[in-house]
Amino acid sequence: MSQPRIFVTGASGLIGRAVLDRLRFDGLECARALSREPRAACEGVEWVRGDLCNPGEWTARLEGCDSVLHLGASTGKA
Repeated sequence: MSQPRIFVTGASGLIGRAVLDRLRFDGLECARALSREPRAACEGVEWVRGDLCNPGEWTARLEGCDSVLHLGASTGKA
């Protein structure tokens, strides 16, 4: 059985980074990470640049994902 592919929103935030680190620590190598400002490349994570307010930019990247961890939020910052 292949590993599940997880799509994580808010992946570059405080909680998102911790969750990605934990997923990688647990051996998951199939994560897509949505962020307005993707971080440096890390093994097992495919970064997707996008904004929650503009889903047309990134919703196609949900294709093939088994689940979504929605950790993103609008902070009111521009």
